[in-house]
Amino acid sequence: MAFPVAAQAVLTNIQYTTESDGNGGLIITRFSASGSGPLNIPSAINGLTVTGISHYSFTSSFNLTGVTIPTSVSSIGEGAFYLCNDLTSVTIPSSVTSIGDYVFSNCTSMTSISIPNSVLSIGQQAFEDCDRLTSVTIPSSVTSIGEYAFAGCASMTSVIIPNSVTSIGSDAFYYCTSLTIAVFMGNAPTMGSSVFGFNASGFTVGYYSGATGFTSPTWKDSSGDTYASDNLGSLPGTDATDTPAMPPLGIGIMALVMVFVGARYLPIYREA
Repeated sequence: MAFPVAAQAVLTNIQYTTESDGNGGLIITRFSASGSGPLNIPSAINGLTVTGISHYSFTSSFNLTGVTIPTSVSSIGEGAFYLCNDLTSVTIPSSVTSIGDYVFSNCTSMTSISIPNSVLSIGQQAFEDCDRLTSVTIPSSVTSIGEYAFAGCASMTSVIIPNSVTSIGSDAFYYCTSLTIAVFMGNAPTMGSSVFGFNASGFTVGYYSGATGFTSPTWKDSSGDTYASDNLGSLPGTDATDTPAMPPLGIGIMALVMVFVGARYLPIYREA
């Protein structure tokens, strides 16, 4: 017996408006399409290489469910995918060096994002109010996180700050109401005000022995804000067999936090 198969959602009548990048390539300035579904942005249009996505070029494209950005693109402009409410996934190539301001702000269906290790900075409000975003991988190439970058990401439960980050802007993780722990892999960065304001009850900053600028059981950051903090002990190695010893039983309930470092998840243990 034959069973009907649901038609796959697709985009049709895809059109791009472009302008010259001044070097023989093209920058996409506007997009339109009928239907709905995922989009593979082309690496070339009319034989010319697509090198950039201009500011607000895909804003309010409610029919986009996924986007793959080609490796020819090196720049993504301010607010490029702002308010793409049905966008659940984005593939960002390693050719991109920065995530600009408001780029994915209010993409309320996005659940996870992996930022490539070519990115040096995350702009202000880049992922603000992505309230279904549960996980984000911040690579060790990133040195700065802008103001309100992840504010209002109400489903995010944990975040790993790599040792490359030297500054975090005000309210970067403000009102992330499910965020229970932020693990710093290196020294304390320069912090704006209320970076972790209004997070989950019991929110804790975790750091490793040898890191400078932290104290426990509380930590006052460079802006003067104070957070509960926990020294997590020695930094785990990156070898798959190099995991910290399990603490002896009977000293309290142990919470397991999986830390993403490079291409591996590393377990850390802390007393709940």
